[in-house]
Amino acid sequence: MRLADKFPKSFISIFTHPVFVFQIQKYLSTYPHLAPGRIVVDASTFGNPSNHALDLLEDMEKGFGPWIASQMEQIEFISNGVRVDTPSYIIEDHLNGGISVTNMQFHQLPIAGWYVATATGFIGHFGNAEHGQGWRHFEAVRASVAKHGLDDRTLLDVYAQDIIKDRVVCAPGVPAYYEHEQIPQPQSTALPMIVRMHGKWMAMLEHINAIVYSSLYEMEPIAAKASAKGLLKPIPSFCTGLAMDVPPQSNMAIDENTEDPVALFMNRSYTDLGQHSVVYLSFGSYCHPSPESISHLKILIEEILAHDFRLVFSIQKHNARNAGLEEDYIRQIVNTGRAIFPEWAKQLDDGD
Repeated sequence: MRLADKFPKSFISIFTHPVFVFQIQKYLSTYPHLAPGRIVVDASTFGNPSNHALDLLEDMEKGFGPWIASQMEQIEFISNGVRVDTPSYIIEDHLNGGISVTNMQFHQLPIAGWYVATATGFIGHFGNAEHGQGWRHFEAVRASVAKHGLDDRTLLDVYAQDIIKDRVVCAPGVPAYYEHEQIPQPQSTALPMIVRMHGKWMAMLEHINAIVYSSLYEMEPIAAKASAKGLLKPIPSFCTGLAMDVPPQSNMAIDENTEDPVALFMNRSYTDLGQHSVVYLSFGSYCHPSPESISHLKILIEEILAHDFRLVFSIQKHNARNAGLEEDYIRQIVNTGRAIFPEWAKQLDDGD
């Protein structure tokens, strides 16, 4: 959205797994005025139903080649008065592991990596020997599984047997930290993901000619600068900045006709307590609190409410169950009138 808004003559095709199409379209429909007709969503023709991230990536890898080939053969067309040529660039989520790289015989286009987090996080995981060498952790996990087998072992088992506990990562722009802290949440799916994807993540660094971070340069200038020369090879880096321009606070207005439950909750909070009275919490579709940490999460929730803030906690129901947030607990908190737990929140609009 930010890219399309910033470059009014750009046309973006989003290639994704069918399971994500509804979520993407719902987000795009929230801001239809930003890039009307210039962002399209295309689903992979390989779309087997699965909840496992590796299966989804495999489907996308199979489908990307034929899809990009069809895009390259497409004749130019006009969209909203703008001429659209064949694709000229590919931007791929780095965690996909180089789907566009393995299908280069279909396109031969330049590729930019996209990391949906900070430059600090990226260089912490993938920095070269002079910039933290954080990838040693992934390599140690992979080597451990190669030696002992996967079986039913978890990341905690691997840590206990093979990972060096006192090895430190010193990446530019952040305090030193222990290597095993790079994956603070040892989910059941994390181990096979690391074993399968580590080599692909490293190989992708050899083929991309730019890296884009979903962060604000002013927030992490040291890490952003260091990442340009701190990876396997020099790679120009860019920060997207904020998702949208921050609206001026002087234009604060309440939509009294809204039917959106989150907006209604925000309106009541503003009326009762004024500005800066709501705390927003959210966890990704994949990474969410583990059951082992649920007591800490509940303490955080209760401390927020105890300090007379209101709480919007956006979390999908199945993630709440996986995290150990019982329905009765959520219901009790909601019944106080001081919190709401929606599965979806229009972050940019509600944040205004």
